[in-house]
Amino acid sequence: MAITARPSRTPLLRLAISAFIWLLLTACGQAPAPVLPLPDGMPESLQQYVSGLHKSATADPSDYRKQTELARTYAAHEFWDHAISGFQAATVIDPSKPQPWFHWALAEQRRGDADRAAGLHERIAEDFPRYPPNLDRLGNLRLKRGDLGGAEDAYATLVEITPNHPNGHIGLAQVRLAEKNFESAASAARHALSSAPSDRRAHYALGLAYRGQGKTELARSSLARGAGSVPSFVVDRWETETWRLAHTPAVALEYARRAAAESQFQRATNLAQKVLSWEPENIDALNVLAVAQIAQNQPREACLALAPALAHDSQHLDTRLNLASCYGAMGNSQAALSHANLAIEIQPNSARAHHLRAKALMGGSGTSNLDEAMSSLQRSLVLDPYEEGAERELAFLKLNAGQLDQAQQLFEGLTVSDPNAPWGHLGLSEVAFRQGNTALVRKELAKARKIAPTHPGVASLQSRLSAIEQP
Repeated sequence: MAITARPSRTPLLRLAISAFIWLLLTACGQAPAPVLPLPDGMPESLQQYVSGLHKSATADPSDYRKQTELARTYAAHEFWDHAISGFQAATVIDPSKPQPWFHWALAEQRRGDADRAAGLHERIAEDFPRYPPNLDRLGNLRLKRGDLGGAEDAYATLVEITPNHPNGHIGLAQVRLAEKNFESAASAARHALSSAPSDRRAHYALGLAYRGQGKTELARSSLARGAGSVPSFVVDRWETETWRLAHTPAVALEYARRAAAESQFQRATNLAQKVLSWEPENIDALNVLAVAQIAQNQPREACLALAPALAHDSQHLDTRLNLASCYGAMGNSQAALSHANLAIEIQPNSARAHHLRAKALMGGSGTSNLDEAMSSLQRSLVLDPYEEGAERELAFLKLNAGQLDQAQQLFEGLTVSDPNAPWGHLGLSEVAFRQGNTALVRKELAKARKIAPTHPGVASLQSRLSAIEQP
């Protein structure tokens, strides 16, 4: 099927033309191509599932739902030729839907034909100019080939459609960086962080903007927070449901990991259990299951789930880390500390291991434990400046130790890295309170109250401030 540019049309007119084209194609006998035979080398568990879909689509190749379900299943398991054939058939059956065109483009990209994928994305932009997932990828493609104006158009439209999603703002920040408009780039990156405070790509873009403005310290902090950032695209409805099509252990495990990373913990649990139904001793699946259970406040179940993993491999890093986490959640600081220490023996440069060691030490007693905890948190942040929660915990430890200047610097960093959380402003209020600067206490407390008006820390500090201001 040729990929050609076509003039823009209104949605209703485009739909009418698409329907007319389909009628002509059918009348002329140009129905979708026959369904390809099942691919060679398909795992048995997948073949059992796909054979029914394949038989149904072969019997009725003009059924849009059957073709797309079969194509998506092939794509989920990386049988790209078969997936592309199915998506192409779906575009013939109903050219008015953007999803099969879009997934055809993604499959071409994954198969290695970047030029064809780019052509498809451009065509989709003409026929479906407000389809967010395509605008996101199109902006990225145009940016890579130096088409800054085209990239800006795509990202600006994406911001218009999804103003609370970070990707459009990050894309505009990248365009401004390429133009060396660093002030505008910083503004766009901060917009992204206002909706996604933990997005590494936004922190990295902000760091580059600060560096271009000569703000060295701010640049260093933001670039460290953005270390390891990877592209992340707007997903569409089909992509969010693809995990249901995982019918081999390796693919189901990959989707389970993604679900856990995206805080979709029930989905991660379902997928991990699916893997374990095939491979009961799969250590990675046991660990994904434990992560989901800990996140859902089921630490005891997580520890039980990890018992067979530990028996199978006592030197498995993730197992030790997750055991430290679940024992810590149960309040067993000694067991948590033991597993964290063993994790450090396995991998001395694990930031998470040092962080979990610090948390276990903080759960114990004695000032020496707190000194060790502070040291472990500092080590964690050296290894990974973005280790979640470590900077906040270190800031409050510094505050409680009376190291106000260092605590203040850390809290200031928190107001940048997590602008939607009250911790930074609450910490700065507490530092100012201990320094006797009541004007600054009121200023920072007002910011914390605006973010989290019902946070107990806000009420507590307000009460203490009122007490000292009474005549």
